[in-house]
Amino acid sequence: MLEARSGLDALLSSSAEIRAAAVLTVAGEQLASTDGRNWSEAARELWKAAGAAGDLPVTQIHVAEEAGEIFAVSDGNMWALATTDRFSLASLTFCDLRALLRGIPRVGEA
Repeated sequence: MLEARSGLDALLSSSAEIRAAAVLTVAGEQLASTDGRNWSEAARELWKAAGAAGDLPVTQIHVAEEAGEIFAVSDGNMWALATTDRFSLASLTFCDLRALLRGIPRVGEA
């Protein structure tokens, strides 16, 4: 999907902290990624694990580890995920990922 790819390019150019990112449908079908890898299986596992942690729907995920951080957001139709440097500003990264999803037509729309 061209819109997803151009949105990811814009995201990378505006954020020096983002290492790689991807956009997928909530079913796990990858629409685009910045690094050429398939994020589908890892994304499904991440959302599954986050959803198992409680009864409320999960709309964002933040995982920090020694080597970097993972951010993920969902708009109910698509997922945007990004890996970043350690100690990235979470609020800004979530805002950027949500803006990315708003700029991409919803799956199934022309």
